[in-house]
Amino acid sequence: MLSTNVHELVLMKPLMFSRLDLSSDTVHAELLREELSKFSEFFTAVTGKILWSVQKTWVKRILTGESFALIAPTGVGKSTLLQVYSLYTAFKGKPAIYIVPTKYLANQVLKVLNDLNPGGVQVRDSGAIKSCENPSGKRVDVITHAFLHRNKNLFEGVRYYLAVIDDFDALLKSSSLMNAILSLVGISEEPIRTAQKLVLAKRELLYYRYSGNTDKINEILRNINELELSLGKSLNYVGVGQVLIASATGRGKGERVKILRELLGFEVGSITDYLRNIVEVAEPITSVGLEELLKKLHRGTLLFVSKDMGMEKAREIASSLASSGLRVLVAGSRRAMDRLRENKVDVLVGVSSYYGILTRGLDEPLHIYNTVFYGIPKFKLDLDSTLLNPLTLVKLIKELPSYGYLPREGDKQLVNKVSSLRPGALKVLTHGLRGFIQLDGYLRDLSVEVLEARDRLREAINEILSRNSGKIVLSSFIISEEGRGRAAVLIPDVMTYLQASGRCSRLYGGHMTLGLSVILYEDEDLLKIFQRKLRYVLPSYTPLRLREVDLGEVIEKQKLSRSDYVSESVLDKIKSLLIVVESPTKARTIAKMFGTPGKRFVGSYVAYETVIAYDGKIFLATIAPSMGHVLDLVNDDGLHGVSLSGSSVTPVYATLKRCVNCGHQFTEELQACPKCGSIRLRDSRKILEALKKIAREVDEVYIATDPDDEGEKIAYDLYTVLSSVNSRIRRIEFHEITK
Repeated sequence: MLSTNVHELVLMKPLMFSRLDLSSDTVHAELLREELSKFSEFFTAVTGKILWSVQKTWVKRILTGESFALIAPTGVGKSTLLQVYSLYTAFKGKPAIYIVPTKYLANQVLKVLNDLNPGGVQVRDSGAIKSCENPSGKRVDVITHAFLHRNKNLFEGVRYYLAVIDDFDALLKSSSLMNAILSLVGISEEPIRTAQKLVLAKRELLYYRYSGNTDKINEILRNINELELSLGKSLNYVGVGQVLIASATGRGKGERVKILRELLGFEVGSITDYLRNIVEVAEPITSVGLEELLKKLHRGTLLFVSKDMGMEKAREIASSLASSGLRVLVAGSRRAMDRLRENKVDVLVGVSSYYGILTRGLDEPLHIYNTVFYGIPKFKLDLDSTLLNPLTLVKLIKELPSYGYLPREGDKQLVNKVSSLRPGALKVLTHGLRGFIQLDGYLRDLSVEVLEARDRLREAINEILSRNSGKIVLSSFIISEEGRGRAAVLIPDVMTYLQASGRCSRLYGGHMTLGLSVILYEDEDLLKIFQRKLRYVLPSYTPLRLREVDLGEVIEKQKLSRSDYVSESVLDKIKSLLIVVESPTKARTIAKMFGTPGKRFVGSYVAYETVIAYDGKIFLATIAPSMGHVLDLVNDDGLHGVSLSGSSVTPVYATLKRCVNCGHQFTEELQACPKCGSIRLRDSRKILEALKKIAREVDEVYIATDPDDEGEKIAYDLYTVLSSVNSRIRRIEFHEITK
């Protein structure tokens, strides 16, 4: 849990700067304000509405030409904003393209664009593109991924200034599709190949950093530097268009995500739908008939069968339900959702997988009322594979003594060694244990110890299972005997539950529709672990029993929440924040507490983007590091940086420079380190410029440096700089960060 104390930052006399010009970007800021005013007028003219606060945050980034993913819960106005911006871009004579996953969505987007069109903008569907009608510079083309994939030749040599991607996850599934989309905004094969080489070089660097081969590390660093220079030149020469991601629900991983990071300057994460209005129920799977339950619910139910039971079980259940008179369909494709919209089925059946068709990307407030989980959503892993994870071994060494296991001295030493590893070293060790890479040096020796501990623990686990009814209950998972000498690890899949159950409660007309979510659980011990893990991210989770719920009353409230009934708007509770901490590690750790964060790159500076639910509000948060101190007293003004004039005493500050080679810090404007002569310098000016850019976009800034003397000094320096672009600054103190 995360405990904070928020208060207004005490206002004091501003610092005097000898080197840092706080007004250097005044002209840029004024131009941005003018462009924001123009777009706001355009938005109101075509929609009849004014921009929400969170939409203004996005617009400030969009108007700079930055490519990024709009990270926020579904329903807060992302699609409307992007559709209007597409028209705005085209209206100015710059063609835009809107890419969606299905024909159904393409038709929806086409209808909205035509309804909002102020006149003078050509809106083309795939048919118009194929017939080669005279394209106007003022146009928005709307296509599906499949159309682009099948008709790449139609887009050869065609350049768009804006590409809106509605389903980023589909883009990641195909390198050829990704390359085709990048080509649309002016990125040719050459920079893509360079980005691929750069990603591979950085991956190689991670390995060699823990091998102790200094010569190889320096060689790779030189290669990375050359590749970055080459990539920068090729991208600048081309003049890349803008890419905006409207929907990103998957966990962005893998080489393609990294390539996009190098080319476009952002890395997509995933968010949790914290906006929920759900009656949540947990009931033993043996105490209620599934057919009986579904017949009592309002039509529009998604039935999720636990992944370990498999799709075959899902089909068997669907067949049984259909024979009882229920209108049921197994969701094998997105076309199944069309049947639900057309009122041809009442229940869609799928598997409870994070990447399942029914889990991701469905925003149907008027058609989905309920979610039912047949079995707790879970991962089922082979024990032998799980024991190759060093952190799992540590957990077992700590928890198995409650079942009579006596740790050896080597076990205790292994716990200390693994616990002290840096995240990068731990990743390299795990890859080595799984045979993906060959380990050297300390990590090779440690891998031998890990494998020895694995064999001891596997033997101990088999013995415990044999005398404990084939089951071991631990704090975060269960080990279960499978027969024939095999065992499985069962881990509750909390994120899939959150994502899947969120389908029944969506933003509609500014408020949340009421949903009903029922878990039919098969193991009470696993349910307790599931509930404990879920409360880390959803503290309010307190499921009821079915006997405590009046289903008739729930149905009436569900209907009311989907009518023209007006309640308090949820949108008023959504705010954008910049949270500044001291170190990159702390920024990453805090961001990961709320899902898989996105990464935003401002030059070489990295910030993390996530969604935080706190005190009944939703914060679209950018968490960024100051990298320690940012300002220091100058040496060449006044007395040791203090200017004396009569009775006035004024400290004079400048940005802090750090030598990457030797670590020396100084404030003078020098081209090389005065101590070792290295030209590899880091100037906090770039950090402050990045923070100012982000601070200008958000509603509020929270400064969360450490609550000690050093932290207060850094906090005040940051306040002095950032208050020039955002007057709403508060101080946060993190007293506790636990998991």
